[in-house]
Amino acid sequence: MKKFTRRSGGEPMTGGWTRVRRIGWLLAGLAVFPWQVAAQGITGRVVDADSRAGVPSAQVALLVEGEVHTSVETDAEGWFSLRAPGSGDFLLRTRALGYAERPADSVRVEPREMLEVEVELARQAIALDPITVTGRREDPRHAATFEGFLARRAVARPVGGDRVVLHTDHEMAAALSVQDVLKWFPSPRGCLFVFLDGHRTQWPVLDMSVSNFEGVEFYQDGMTAPFPYRGEICTSAPRYSVVAVWLRRSSGG
Repeated sequence: MKKFTRRSGGEPMTGGWTRVRRIGWLLAGLAVFPWQVAAQGITGRVVDADSRAGVPSAQVALLVEGEVHTSVETDAEGWFSLRAPGSGDFLLRTRALGYAERPADSVRVEPREMLEVEVELARQAIALDPITVTGRREDPRHAATFEGFLARRAVARPVGGDRVVLHTDHEMAAALSVQDVLKWFPSPRGCLFVFLDGHRTQWPVLDMSVSNFEGVEFYQDGMTAPFPYRGEICTSAPRYSVVAVWLRRSSGG
């Protein structure tokens, strides 16, 4: 206990962490406190050792012969009040979430006395369990699937060398063929590789009607395209571009 002070008679006491003052029964009617004074009891406040602010929802227990006789929870300002079973020596145990646990404090309650205390708690970091991995899933933006196409569409920019458009976008809505859609995009570099539903194809897709497709992807630089479209080799140029088309889905996928 840190320091005990007897304000109405008696000798000062010293200890560790807690400051105490004793209010004699005859002065009980003059005490300004938020609780009614009992025959014997302990009342006081739990405070943060650094900020001196009250600690709400702290658990304060009165121990008799090592067992909990009674316990209360502090209010929003850190105040509490406990009734003692009688006079004598007791242990006061104080705990609060986020604060270091401290040993129980020894207190002595005299006959017809209300003991007023202030309990300091020091903060500590709360140790949490490590995270638990509940599952792993590949980023769909790098998948050669229709889901991957929609994921790429969700983050695509409306301008630049990488374009992802849907059949409802003006680039396709105003076009007759896939070749017409490409007119809205930057010019291809070197070779132009065509993909149909995620697979390389030799079909004359560029001449087909846009009514057959859900959307079109274009990547001017195939080396920085999504993973499904990388790794192609252009024998006539150091770089290549990619066009990927996706057939219409009757129910959106």
